[in-house]
Amino acid sequence: MATSRRSPTIAGIIVVAGAAVAVAVLWKMGKLKGLRLPKRTKSDT
Repeated sequence: MATSRRSPTIAGIIVVAGAAVAVAVLWKMGKLKGLRLPKRTKSDT
């Protein structure tokens, strides 16, 4: 596994970006649908 050197960095960026996008989309969709979402999402930003 010679690519292990860049794996953590790339994987980290993908995970962080993916999580941020997922949270933003879910929060927007949830707010539009009027679902009950924890207020923690606001402090996470």
